[in-house]
Amino acid sequence: DGTYFVYISDVSAFTEFTRDFLLSIKIDMLIIDALFLEFPHSTHFSFSQSIDAVRLLKPTRTLFVGAGHDASAPEVNAKLRLLKETENLDIQMAHDGQIIEVQPVVV
Repeated sequence: DGTYFVYISDVSAFTEFTRDFLLSIKIDMLIIDALFLEFPHSTHFSFSQSIDAVRLLKPTRTLFVGAGHDASAPEVNAKLRLLKETENLDIQMAHDGQIIEVQPVVV
């Protein structure tokens, strides 16, 4: 159906080429790096940078991975749920052992 599963890790910015490509596709599931709640990092998105990327890319659903020790999943997920209510952004932190079902498309 023309939708994509996208995994983005170990980045602190998109190149123009990557950004343009990601904006040209319909992303069903986005898995993206979100290392620290507040602190910037040279090679990883922070939570606020990842949220900005979600706002830009408008995926159907997003999971944050790679969180640092300063992120409490229950507290962060509660705040992320507010984004669903206020901006229709479906974002949650991924967790160990999580299974994501995808339907492969043969082209």
